[in-house]
Amino acid sequence: MINIVISDNGKYPIYRQIIEQVKQNLANSELKPGEHLPPVRKLAEILQINLGTAARAYLGLKKEGIVGANTRRGTVILEPSKSHQGSSLGQRPLNIIINKSLIEIFRQGYTPEELEESFTLQITRWKYLRETSPTTG
Repeated sequence: MINIVISDNGKYPIYRQIIEQVKQNLANSELKPGEHLPPVRKLAEILQINLGTAARAYLGLKKEGIVGANTRRGTVILEPSKSHQGSSLGQRPLNIIINKSLIEIFRQGYTPEELEESFTLQITRWKYLRETSPTTG
């Protein structure tokens, strides 16, 4: 089952939130190639959104090569192409950790700008400590 949470903060369009969360579900192995997404009407009903918004999200996913759709099979998650291997859709453990962390950070209401500022500060501190601490040989 698809796991999507819509934020009403207005910073990102709903269709884009859906696209990004489907990608996150793939990266976290919550969705797998061959799985079917709910029909557009059902997704709109589940998320309580406009039918056109749900359709726009599916169209975006199709354009990015994440889903395929036809009238008989419905909307299905495609196998990642070779061009996607090693990308954000890859199953590398680091990607999974980062995606799970991002989901939690955004669910708590932090903005991408706040995340970037905090991340930059922490990386800078970490690099400084690494460069200034004596190495053990």
